[in-house]
Amino acid sequence: MPYAEVQVIRSSLNLDLSGADATGALPRYDKVSLDNEKFEGETLTHLLGEDRCSYQIMRSIEGNQRKFVHVVNEISEIVRIPDTFVWSMNAPTEDATINITSSDPNVGFQVRALHPDSARLTEVVGGRQWTFRGGMLPWQGFEIRSFYRTTSHLTKPEEEQLQLHVIANAQQTAKAPPSGESGL
Repeated sequence: MPYAEVQVIRSSLNLDLSGADATGALPRYDKVSLDNEKFEGETLTHLLGEDRCSYQIMRSIEGNQRKFVHVVNEISEIVRIPDTFVWSMNAPTEDATINITSSDPNVGFQVRALHPDSARLTEVVGGRQWTFRGGMLPWQGFEIRSFYRTTSHLTKPEEEQLQLHVIANAQQTAKAPPSGESGL
């Protein structure tokens, strides 16, 4: 008799810095994709929890199958400049990709894999996209450093203001087996 395993896929945003831009509150999910299922607009609203900063969805997997779920979280958030912060995986993850786009071209990013084999991380597009080939365990992840490429064009008050209002749009893509509960 075949059985099905029920798995939970979950994600939440870092709420250390909050604010708003022309689109709405920050941080926020802009789009979520799970395999071929896309959540944006009204479907994203239904996926997200009441706080709009987390989601949890259950998936059923046929027994005896090793199934990976392709997860893409597109988020907008405020980051301090300069700063170092960590994005960690909450489930076993394979072949992670990080894309970062800043609203200010003078802001740069560096990424380092928090993994024993950190050399598997390659920079695909300078300062914007990195790929980690291989597996990561829960709580392994990426250290991301933000910095000014140049601030010579800014006055001191403008530089201080910019530190609080740079918005980084990030897309984290990974093939991850769902984490959490399992059962019949």
